Amino acid sequence: MELWLAGLLATVFGLVAGVDYIFRIFGRTIFGWRKTAPTHPRAATWVVWAVMGLILASAYSSSGARETAWSAWAMAVEFVVVAVLAIIYDSRTRRLKSPRQWRHAIEDIDATEWKCMGGAVLAGILWLASGEPLLALFGSYAVDLFAALPTLRQAFRRPLEEPTSAWLLTVIGNGFNLLAVPEWNLASLDSFAIWSYPVYMLAINGLILMFLMRHFRPSRARS
Repeated sequence: MELWLAGLLATVFGLVAGVDYIFRIFGRTIFGWRKTAPTHPRAATWVVWAVMGLILASAYSSSGARETAWSAWAMAVEFVVVAVLAIIYDSRTRRLKSPRQWRHAIEDIDATEWKCMGGAVLAGILWLASGEPLLALFGSYAVDLFAALPTLRQAFRRPLEEPTSAWLLTVIGNGFNLLAVPEWNLASLDSFAIWSYPVYMLAINGLILMFLMRHFRPSRARS
C-alpha cells in the first residue's frame, strides 16, 4: 500500500472515530443516526489530552514524520473539540453550561491531572529551549501514558461508559498508520521517532478496546 494512502486512511478513520465520540456526547451515534446513552467526558482529562496532543503532534511533525503525522493532528483536533464541549456542555442535562459553571472544569482538575499538564508543558519548554523535538516527543509519550491510566481503569471497570465503536475506529486508524511508516530502522534514532508514535498509539488504544470488548463476550452456558 502506498504510504500516502495508508496515512490518509489512518486520518479518515481517526476523524470518523472523533466525530462518533463527539456525537455521542449529544446522545447520538453516526451509525444510523440513532439515539444512544450520552457519553460524559471528564473535562479535566480532555483538557490534559488537548494540551498534550497539540505538543505531541507539533513535536512529531518536527521530528520528520509526514504521512504518519496526519493522524496525530487529527487526534489533537479531536481532543481540543471534546475538551471544549466538556467544559461548556452538560451531557447529563443536554444543555449548555453558564459561563459561571465553566470554572468548575478547572476546579475539578485533580493532582494527577495537574501533573500531566505540567509534564506536557515541560516537554514543550524542553523542545523550545533545546530545539530538539525528540525531547518533547519522548516526554509526551510518558505524559500521555500517565494521563491514559484513568481511562484504562474506567474501560476495565466500567466498559459501558465508553463508546466501543469510537475506540474500534481509532484502533483501525492506528493500524493503517503503521502501514504509513516509511522505514523501520532500529539503529536510527530519527527512524525510531517516526515509527514509535504509531506503535505506541496502537498499543494504548488497543488495550482500551480490549477492555471494552469484554462486555461483548457471550456468557458461557451453565452445565
